Amino acid sequence: MKKFVQVLLVSLILCLSACSTGTPKEEETTNINASYDVAIVGGGMAGMMAAAELAENSDLEVAIYEKAANLGGNLPYTGGVIMGFNESTYPEVADSEEFVNYFRNLYQENINLGFIEKEDFTINEELIYNAFSLYGKPVKFMLDAGVPFPDSENFNTRNYGGTIYSNFLSITGADEGSDTCFNFLQAITDKLENYSNVHIFTNAEVIEVLNNENTVTGIKLKDGSEINTPNVILATGGIADSEEYMKEYNPGYIGHINYTTGLSTGDGITMTRKFRTEILGIGALGGFVSSDSTWVPLRSYFMIDGTGNRFVNEAYSDYITSYIAYSEKRNNIYMICDQNYADANPEEIELKLNENDLLEFDSLESLCENLNIQYEQFQKTVNAYNEAIANKANPEFDLDYTLGNQITKAPFYAERQEDYFFDTFTGIKANEKAQILNGNNEIIEGLYGAGQLILCNAIEIVYAQGGTGLSFAAATGTLAANTIIEKVSK
Repeated sequence: MKKFVQVLLVSLILCLSACSTGTPKEEETTNINASYDVAIVGGGMAGMMAAAELAENSDLEVAIYEKAANLGGNLPYTGGVIMGFNESTYPEVADSEEFVNYFRNLYQENINLGFIEKEDFTINEELIYNAFSLYGKPVKFMLDAGVPFPDSENFNTRNYGGTIYSNFLSITGADEGSDTCFNFLQAITDKLENYSNVHIFTNAEVIEVLNNENTVTGIKLKDGSEINTPNVILATGGIADSEEYMKEYNPGYIGHINYTTGLSTGDGITMTRKFRTEILGIGALGGFVSSDSTWVPLRSYFMIDGTGNRFVNEAYSDYITSYIAYSEKRNNIYMICDQNYADANPEEIELKLNENDLLEFDSLESLCENLNIQYEQFQKTVNAYNEAIANKANPEFDLDYTLGNQITKAPFYAERQEDYFFDTFTGIKANEKAQILNGNNEIIEGLYGAGQLILCNAIEIVYAQGGTGLSFAAATGTLAANTIIEKVSK
């Protein structure tokens, strides 16, 4: 039933998105003799910003092919954050070296947590640097498009991975009842449609990259149309909605709640397999969602699994915590608090009780009996936790114990924590200019990657929250387009 409701919601959101973002000017998609200088496959953030760069800085004829009914990709459902905005001046963006440091910090965090071995994976720092050195361009395009800013409280300075970023734009997903994502997409779509050299095709699914040996010659659509082009940018997203690829690359996430829109089907991987491209990236961009409807989990800083044991520093981000739970095969996970926490956070507790996200029990024994948690071990865990709170120290998880409350006062509350994920890291190897490489590590002439498809070159497993995905998509879409502009200008 839950999966049915989820699918129904996704369908409704996509329908609303198509209505709210307007219908792109109608283009003919069945002309077998059509020819463009650049074909962009995928109309999400990466594809839109690639088109923007080409439109702003070249006379090349550009076509965007989006298989859905409207541009935007997963954005209407998931929302996101664009880092580096400034409301009144341009360009107030972080230096590209700071973005490199951000990904370095994520990489080091993966190593420190034991998620990857240093020799197993190395981030492509040149790719990150080159992409974010151009980041002012998509930022300026969005500002010039009149992208509407949300409330000022969402427009501040944030610290991610030890790097302080200037103002950022928060886009709330449509599933939360907000129209900020629709307004955002409407502004960008309207501006793209004003360029005479940008042609937008929706409901147009690309199924093949055409080639002559190691050189791109065009693309083929599902309706049989063949489009001649020497340059193809693949901005096709991840693999979360492909059962085949999830089994192959991320089997541990099968069955977890998936908050994508059905568009992340690994099309870029499928279309490049004939080039024997190298597949990188495991894991997924995810976290915890409560058992019913509340996105933000209870923050009592006392989390246990079905064995009655704590297993993580509860101050970690949802993404890190969910990956630890996934990798260690933890299940039956609950966040626990007592009336002490409820007294200090009455509004949070009332909201979660009203939405049936929180279960209430008269005793810890009753809690364990009803939730199938091992009581004897759970009682030992509670005693150790209470002692750690009293001493403000516990070397086992290195948590700041000024954050927590002792678990002593009835009634006791439990909130089920369920893994979810927005998308995956699995993608293909690219070089420092966003050019896709074949199995011999050679450039495939005329083939470029952007966004989620090449995020695997920047981070392997754990991906911190904060909208890095949208910012990376905007930057790499711009980089791929810029590489084409440099090539044709020579």
